[in-house]
Amino acid sequence: MTEQKEMWKNIYFLIHGLWKEHATEKDARWSLLVDNIDKLLDGYAPFSSSHKEIKNHSAFILLLEIGPVIMPWLLRQYSIKNSWWYPIALSHIIKQKVIKPEHAGIYNAIREDWLNWGKEKGYLK
Repeated sequence: MTEQKEMWKNIYFLIHGLWKEHATEKDARWSLLVDNIDKLLDGYAPFSSSHKEIKNHSAFILLLEIGPVIMPWLLRQYSIKNSWWYPIALSHIIKQKVIKPEHAGIYNAIREDWLNWGKEKGYLK
């Protein structure tokens, strides 16, 4: 089984268990889910010039379907790993502009804007 198929298998079982058990955002399995999705998206098209490409990826669509319950886990992972796709996913989930205009295109500043927002909203400590 390829690595990508194995990650999708893990994602399926994690989601099935989380929904079946009505897991809260405190369930640690969300972290495993985000980790598997992170691996899929990081290997997909890093630093793609087109956000349309990532928006069509099934793992990205899955994140949007899960919705705000995954925010704490996304933000925690983003605080550890500054991956290119996090700000795109976060902004689509909350449908708000968090990034300061002067930070556009500056990855570390964008990350700080999101992490500060996460702290203000209680998603991060």
